[in-house]
Amino acid sequence: MNLFDVIANTINHIHPLLTDFPAALLPVSVGLSLASQRWPNLRQSAWITLILGTAGAILAFVSGDATAEALSAPLQALVQPHQILAILTTLTFLGLTIWRWQAQRKGKEVIGTLPYTVLSVVGLGLLIVTGMYGGSLVFEQGLGVSVLP
Repeated sequence: MNLFDVIANTINHIHPLLTDFPAALLPVSVGLSLASQRWPNLRQSAWITLILGTAGAILAFVSGDATAEALSAPLQALVQPHQILAILTTLTFLGLTIWRWQAQRKGKEVIGTLPYTVLSVVGLGLLIVTGMYGGSLVFEQGLGVSVLP
């Protein structure tokens, strides 16, 4: 096995690992953001989990895109809706992260505003659908599953 094969194999196996971070952290962030309207001391935790979850989403997207590049054309077509959902999900949470960061730099708080809350819930919905579609690619279509000899 050459170095390229080792790298390709690692990328193919790291995508499922990386998806766990946004899948766990982003719903926690949205939940903490909603709860922080009643308990403001949760805002910092919501912010940290948003940053970490968004970073995880970016890494999961990059690794998934690299994995999809190695697929045959018919399989790439099968993966394309998942990729589109992943792009929308990642951009939504990246937008929320940038928006919150900019607001904090100006001494403002966006948590609790209607647009931020709606966009957070939309992002959460996108995350769920993206994960469900990715899961169906593996568990129903068998994508990325090796057949035993």
